[in-house]
Amino acid sequence: VYKRQYQRRVHGGGGSGFSQDGGKKTEGEVIMFSGCMDSQTSADVSNVSSFQLPAGSGPGGAGGACTNAMISALSRNPHPPIIQLLESMRIILEQKGFAQVPQLSSSQPLDLGQLFHFQGHLKAL
Repeated sequence: VYKRQYQRRVHGGGGSGFSQDGGKKTEGEVIMFSGCMDSQTSADVSNVSSFQLPAGSGPGGAGGACTNAMISALSRNPHPPIIQLLESMRIILEQKGFAQVPQLSSSQPLDLGQLFHFQGHLKAL
């Protein structure tokens, strides 16, 4: 698996970059946002109302913090560059007091300036 990871210090002070792991690739294009770094645990939220999601984007109540951060970011900007979406998700989670840091992996080299497109209706389950 080809892994491209954008790194940013979450609590202050510079430091950003990218890392690439592995030499194996698949022929298909897979882009994955994960909820946190491998050393972390993705949090659930007992009340997602603080994410101020658009009406109809989920049942409310509990849900995943990263999923709700992504929906919140995309409701503000439906087609951001991929790197901007990742950064927006991280900022939203940090502002809400979550320590988890979403990550980005891809099966092929990826243009991080490429616009993100989601087909369908954004909805947290």
